[in-house]
Amino acid sequence: MTEQEQWYTNKQLFEQILSIQDDFKDLRSDMKETRTMIKQYNGLREEIGELEKKVAAMQKVEEGKSKVGKAVLNWGGLIIGILGLAAAFLKVFI
Repeated sequence: MTEQEQWYTNKQLFEQILSIQDDFKDLRSDMKETRTMIKQYNGLREEIGELEKKVAAMQKVEEGKSKVGKAVLNWGGLIIGILGLAAAFLKVFI
């Protein structure tokens, strides 16, 4: 093949260029869709982060309630015992 011969005709080159342009249009629409999906994903991540904080706060409140309940059970018996002992002393000495 000599340097003067063309590999493709002008028509073939034009068709290839049009095909490439169509591919770029498809690529642009795919990229636009991808950007939209990424924005949605980032929004969901923010919501999940907020929900995790709320759940952690709720767990801390429940843990606090549980500790107070255990303290009442542990110290309640002691307080009732002391009150009973005081009542017994009052009966004896009064």
